[in-house]
Amino acid sequence: MTPKLVLAHDHISPFLELTKKLSERNSHIYFCSTPINLKSIKKRITDKYSLSIELVKIHIPSLPELAPHYHTTNGLPIHLNSTLQEAFEMASANFANILKVLSPDLVIHDFKPALAQPIASSCNIPAVHLMTSGAMPVCFSRHIFHPEVEFPFPAIQLHEFHEKLFHQMMETAAKTSKEKQVIPVNNDQPPCNFMLFYTFRELEGKYIDYLSAIGEKRAVPVGPLVQGIVDDQNDNSEIIQWLDNNGEYSTVFVSFGSEYFMSKEEIEEIAHGLELSNVNFIWVVRFPMGEKIEVEEALPKGFIDRVGERGLVVEAMPMHLEHLFNAKLVEEVGVTVEVNRDINGRLNKEEIAQAIRKVVVEKSGEDIRAFNFHFHRSRVDTPTKLDHFRHEFDIPVDVHLRLAGEEDSITPTADSIPLPVVAFIECGLRLPFNILFHEIIHYYKLNPMQLAINSYRVINEYKIVVDLPDSNKRAGDDYFITSGN
Repeated sequence: MTPKLVLAHDHISPFLELTKKLSERNSHIYFCSTPINLKSIKKRITDKYSLSIELVKIHIPSLPELAPHYHTTNGLPIHLNSTLQEAFEMASANFANILKVLSPDLVIHDFKPALAQPIASSCNIPAVHLMTSGAMPVCFSRHIFHPEVEFPFPAIQLHEFHEKLFHQMMETAAKTSKEKQVIPVNNDQPPCNFMLFYTFRELEGKYIDYLSAIGEKRAVPVGPLVQGIVDDQNDNSEIIQWLDNNGEYSTVFVSFGSEYFMSKEEIEEIAHGLELSNVNFIWVVRFPMGEKIEVEEALPKGFIDRVGERGLVVEAMPMHLEHLFNAKLVEEVGVTVEVNRDINGRLNKEEIAQAIRKVVVEKSGEDIRAFNFHFHRSRVDTPTKLDHFRHEFDIPVDVHLRLAGEEDSITPTADSIPLPVVAFIECGLRLPFNILFHEIIHYYKLNPMQLAINSYRVINEYKIVVDLPDSNKRAGDDYFITSGN
């Protein structure tokens, strides 16, 4: 098995899911991060991966403001971000020692900490960057410093507040980069000629190709990196039960990631927008680590009582870093509606309510709901894509695949069987069937299409996004018809 080292810092979940994918392709992976980050993912390293994924601690200095529980960006107070980066830079010798001892043949790293690539190079180890922002924001960023070159995708434009904010971010990043002392790079170790991107061709194909054409490195998409199932169902039982009691497509999930903390004004506008929308919701409200704030205190007075059973607010819209580009991208694709801000970047409750109702309820949002419902078809709707799908999911060459049509039944025949596309993409289904899946089907005499999609999730230990039709009589657009040995 070829050893590889993954250095994860800001974006633990996608790096861990990539690690799992690599381990399934005969690689031994050292997953390196701070002790508090590794503790948070330990239970996600199931028995299936226990022999191929090894957790490696990198210890960084505990500075006066930066106790060990702050050695993570998850919930880190904003004013400590730069302190955490400084601590990582101070741990460069520790990281170099890890590389010398483990001697991996490749290092996969995030854009922070910046020490990963030069230290790997100094150890004669190639290093490749996994961009978690997608390809489109990187394309756009390249044009910021070259205004004389027209950006060839007019649908992606920033206006007023967002444009000003992004320019400030880019200037700050460039200034910080120049001020930092860079570890000398070993010129004998040529850099990798590609970068990995947390995206997939069906969503960002034109941006992936454009970035490869204008850049020095080829952009390689690694696909959607979906978090695997973890044994914490009891922790979420209240939320699952609440969802089970509400209808399909009736609920909006509101969350802004683990590193953004809303201002009081933003919380109030979002709360009023959710209330005005009259749509069911689950809203994740986060506060910086160490701040003792009750959720009810942060919300408008009487909000919980007024929304009643229609909403859940739990502690744990484009607002932060590349999120504003993500909103532009998914709106261009046709799967969402962006909530507009005013010239000063402020949210408005009526705009929030209008966007939510369009996506979830109103007739004008039917195309958006339909697109989301059949999105997986776009992964396999041409012979070329079907071949790529076969390669991505290691489907044997003696298994014949075709996309189901309206004339196809979900009932298996003597030489073919229908299987949902999403079960491969989101639920871990593979061919040939694993032993457990095979035994369940035969023991209960089941047609695979009789299984609830969450059954694939449990059997294959993968998280899923539920977007399949319920007990349909026909296979429709989102199923394979498989046949062969």
